[in-house]
Amino acid sequence: MSRSTRRGVRAGAIGAVVTLGVGLLTAGLGGAASAAPLGGAGVPAVTSGTADDSLSPRLRELSAGGGDLSVEALAAVAPELGVPLTGAGSLQVDDGRVAVSVYLASGPSDADLAALGALGEVTASSTLFHRVSALVAPADLAAVSALPNVTTVAEALAPATGADASVTTDAVKGAIATATSATSTAATAAADADADDSCRTVDANLVPPLGVDTAWSDYGVTGAGITIGVISDSFASAPGSVTTPAEDVAAGLLPGPGNPCGDETPVEVVTEGADSGTDEGRAMAQLVYSIAPGARILFAAAGTDELTFHDAILDLADAGADVIVDDITMLSDPFYQDGPIGWAVEQVTARNVAYLAAAGNFTTLGEEGYPSAGYPLTSYEALEYQPTTCPDGVLEQVIDPTTVDCLDFDPGAGEDATNTLTLKGGSLTVDLQWAEAVGAAEGAFRFAIETPAGMWLISPANAATLPNVIGSITTTPGEYDFAIIRDTSSGPASEVTPRIKVLLADRGQTAAAEYFESGDGVVIGPTITGHAGNQDTMAVAAAPFDDPLEPESYTSGGPVTHLFDYQPEISPIATPYPEPVVIDNPAFMSVDGGYTNFFGDPVSDGVYAFYGTSAASPAAAAVMALGMQLRPDASVAQLREALTSTAQAVDVSRPGIEPSNLTGSGLIDSVAYLAAVDALPKPAPTPTPTPTPTPTTAPAGGDQLAATGTTPESVGMLAGLGALAIALLAAGSVLLRARRAPRR
Repeated sequence: MSRSTRRGVRAGAIGAVVTLGVGLLTAGLGGAASAAPLGGAGVPAVTSGTADDSLSPRLRELSAGGGDLSVEALAAVAPELGVPLTGAGSLQVDDGRVAVSVYLASGPSDADLAALGALGEVTASSTLFHRVSALVAPADLAAVSALPNVTTVAEALAPATGADASVTTDAVKGAIATATSATSTAATAAADADADDSCRTVDANLVPPLGVDTAWSDYGVTGAGITIGVISDSFASAPGSVTTPAEDVAAGLLPGPGNPCGDETPVEVVTEGADSGTDEGRAMAQLVYSIAPGARILFAAAGTDELTFHDAILDLADAGADVIVDDITMLSDPFYQDGPIGWAVEQVTARNVAYLAAAGNFTTLGEEGYPSAGYPLTSYEALEYQPTTCPDGVLEQVIDPTTVDCLDFDPGAGEDATNTLTLKGGSLTVDLQWAEAVGAAEGAFRFAIETPAGMWLISPANAATLPNVIGSITTTPGEYDFAIIRDTSSGPASEVTPRIKVLLADRGQTAAAEYFESGDGVVIGPTITGHAGNQDTMAVAAAPFDDPLEPESYTSGGPVTHLFDYQPEISPIATPYPEPVVIDNPAFMSVDGGYTNFFGDPVSDGVYAFYGTSAASPAAAAVMALGMQLRPDASVAQLREALTSTAQAVDVSRPGIEPSNLTGSGLIDSVAYLAAVDALPKPAPTPTPTPTPTPTTAPAGGDQLAATGTTPESVGMLAGLGALAIALLAAGSVLLRARRAPRR
């Protein structure tokens, strides 16, 4: 509902701290065209642009702003750029250079890489995807975008991890403290006869709710012989971390030389993350080790963008990973198709590597006292863009008001250009995507937010050819009007009406929403996105370890809908599916709140509780590895079926979402899973080939065979006896086979 019809209900509202750029709006909205054309026979083609239109609006601002990327300078420009200073959605800066994703019309060729290398540092490249990841100084951004084969240069915004979600409430912290006090001295079942709780300084508290202690004793599995790869932001690079990996090893919480539990194979770091990381990967490794202490553990950092993440997946598989688990959400990872990350998941799955991912912590349920109480509020999707007139506050900032319109949120006969959100205050990151192929988008959309003080904040535009806009705002308590703007100033090609979706990464601050029910043409609730929704990914939902049949309020739900078929071996531009493809994720639910000695919410001296699907997913990956050890001949498909089919169904009722879309098949059960794995059909033994006898030829010149004393007549007799013996043996073999057949 527009603010003009509700001014009287806003008594005492407090204004917002602005971190969403207004200056970028007046510089471009309702202005010149900025999208590359489509073409080709059935497959969209891309063409290189100019330095002006191939550089994203944010990067243009950085390029024109003098190139200072110091913390002080970024703090000054972050509001105009619509990014937070740190955390998910922020610019990634390394030694005076900003991380960028470069899209090319072809290649990149050696000449392209040489040209890019002369202007910055190439950190990843792919001729399959026609992409390059790089670090570039602001002064060189325009030169990069002017290279002849370059179509788009976009900022690579920092990904979201469980640490960014801030999912643990004060009430949950209190429950953790109580549970910790009650259980901190309780014994944890041993992984083998030589290991007991005395070798750990922190309890393995995720073991009992998943039945792992019984699985250890009944099946004797510890993950031995299995390699688990972990992908997150960093392992041991966060400044000021409470502990070091060596201290974790000495505490019995990671394997390595000197581990008191006797597990001396250290975690292998394939690639390390930047010092802006949180070392969440090390916390994940601690949880993996607590459940599969015999497994070999690898770590790789996700890096700066989709391409570096893709490389991390393949690097872990090449290093021998049997299971890979991640907790990273790249905000640019496409909603409506796979990208390089999803493609990598499919490649390693085809190599019989199991891939699990955190479902995400992006759901916020409406608070009591509002009509939207209990409903999931942090995603809104229109199955088709329906235009209406934008609010006056938006039109006042537009160069040409006749070339913009806004999404009509009203599903009925009326028209409403805004969705009113009641926010509790905090950091809000908005991820807006629409259904055009990545690299060939012609639509131009933005989002806008009106603060309680009446100020309209409008996001920067999307980079040319990319169907996404990401921006952030820091809010204080109050009501905010949210709008989605379409800019058609570039001509008829931009007058698209695609399916369009907004995800609010709100850290739990959305208390209520004006529109909260799915209906005709509208889907509200699903928050699993990107590669976590890939058909081969096992996305993991979360429940608290001390109440494992009640899913966390923040755990992301499905399903995921793909509209484009991504086959980069044919073309880096995805083509439309004949019909939408609906993918059911999450696959199942695990538990979070796992104890570490450095990461999460402090609950007692030296004990921290790690919450979120980022904690639930490594626990599930470790359980998966136990089954792999039990039956190394089993396929990933068989193991996935065993884990999902034996999960304990969860009786949960929340308005606006199906239980299976929230918890998958239910809470994983280690004992039932291993029983199902153990019962899998055994592979047929490979028969031993029967050697073919070599015939002996009598030497010329005599009847006596040399050095045998055997005459030709006796040879014939022996041959007859041999034939008889072979016949008898064959008959016996038939009898044996006939007698054994019923026992199969």
